Amino acid sequence: MVVDFLADYYCNVTNYPVLSQVAPNYLRKILPESAPFNPQPIEAILQDVQQHIIPGITHWLSPNYFAYFPSSASTAGILGEMLSTGLSVNGFNWASSPAATELESIVMDWIGQELKLPEAFLFSGKAQIAGIHPKNLLVIETYKSTSFALSPESLLSTILLDVENGLIPCFLCATVGTTATTAIDPIWPLCNVAKKFGIWVHVDAAYADRVDYTKSLTTYPSYLRNKASDSKQVIDYKDWQIALSKKFNALKLWIVLRSYGIGNLRNFIRNYVKMAKTFEELVKMDRRFEIFVPRTFSLVCFRLKQSAIATVEPNHNETKAHQNEDFMNQVNSKLLDLINGSGKVFLTHAVVAGAFVLRCVFSATLTEEKHVIMMWKVVQEKANSLLDKPIITLS
Repeated sequence: MVVDFLADYYCNVTNYPVLSQVAPNYLRKILPESAPFNPQPIEAILQDVQQHIIPGITHWLSPNYFAYFPSSASTAGILGEMLSTGLSVNGFNWASSPAATELESIVMDWIGQELKLPEAFLFSGKAQIAGIHPKNLLVIETYKSTSFALSPESLLSTILLDVENGLIPCFLCATVGTTATTAIDPIWPLCNVAKKFGIWVHVDAAYADRVDYTKSLTTYPSYLRNKASDSKQVIDYKDWQIALSKKFNALKLWIVLRSYGIGNLRNFIRNYVKMAKTFEELVKMDRRFEIFVPRTFSLVCFRLKQSAIATVEPNHNETKAHQNEDFMNQVNSKLLDLINGSGKVFLTHAVVAGAFVLRCVFSATLTEEKHVIMMWKVVQEKANSLLDKPIITLS
């Protein structure tokens, strides 16, 4: 019955507003104040899900979802999730579920091999969690001139200043695909700088995946001791994370890889990038808009130009307010509100170097080119509506 419910949801997901339209605390006004004393039939529960829960969901599976980085659930992924949950595995160490531990190392090596990672980056079984106090962390500013990538020169000058102040730089977190703009740091040049000072480098990838090997902390109380762990021949995932418990997510990934195959998964990714290129060209064709940072992967960051916003001034004269970045941000923020308020599509934003930009991501499983075209029409319609009216400038 639940499977049928999900199948119907997939078929009808485009009928719902992509961004939930409910008001805060809507659910508390609907549901009882306490849990039921007696059991209730699944039919009644699913009816309440349809009537009360679905309206409060932002539909990440909708083909018109272009916000954040869509989760891209698949049929194989859902089946894998059902198996993983149904088996109720908690793989915090090898003894608690050997298959969960060993399958994860295998499928992660599969992924590493397909990414052409060096042998040293494949499964080692020696990583543990580390912690650094927030007061010892320093954020290095990036600039539009480098497409918001961290420059080796900025890193070097920061390191030298720390050394001059008697500090010991020990860790660098570089990024391949930031969340806001998918900016890519020049990893090898940064590593060359870090190597001179013996600095450990972690490559974080909000857009893709992450690899991290550290040594610092272990949690091994007596009640978790067992012969397998004592032998040092197995992996205990509790030493790789903050939480003790760990889901059997490797089973889900294993099923996805086997059900689709690497070739098809590559085609999905390439198609997402192709749709992003299509949207990028549509934006460039409309002179009112600009691509704020160069497109990377399947994310496009864009906004209304100052010249387009200036035309709404009654006398067509540019004022100080129109020249103000805050005013530009206000107008683009209003445009995003109008787009999302339509319920037809859902986009998000980022603030980059003080500029409010609209983010459009292409990676939802059900998205096709027709949805891209429809979304762009919504953007243009809302821009027409916004720019056709006088805009109240900031004081």
